[in-house]
Amino acid sequence: MDFPILISGEQVQSSAIRSEPAQHIEHFFEGDSRQAQLRTNADRKTWRLSYQNLIGEEAMRLRAFFEGLSAEEEFSFTDPWTGIAYPNCRIAEPRLQLACDKDGRFSAQLEIENAL
Repeated sequence: MDFPILISGEQVQSSAIRSEPAQHIEHFFEGDSRQAQLRTNADRKTWRLSYQNLIGEEAMRLRAFFEGLSAEEEFSFTDPWTGIAYPNCRIAEPRLQLACDKDGRFSAQLEIENAL
């Protein structure tokens, strides 16, 4: 399953944020000494997507995609910065935040994580 495309032909709007989770690693040695490292996990990505001024059709594409996924189902998402397709992605939170304003324009927020 592929992530839906907006009418503009893009998957995301410019307000998307990408991050690579950091890992805190501690090594313990004899004599109670230790060494700590903070390492970025470059193989794992998270994208926080925020959409504004979507028309109804675009909002319903996102909603249908979200509702069509099972709890742990994975899908393909293309990183908008690099163009690399990540086939093992999932929705990080169990809900899609979707709202409609008085002019009939929608906003939505969701977080995608690479499930490797």
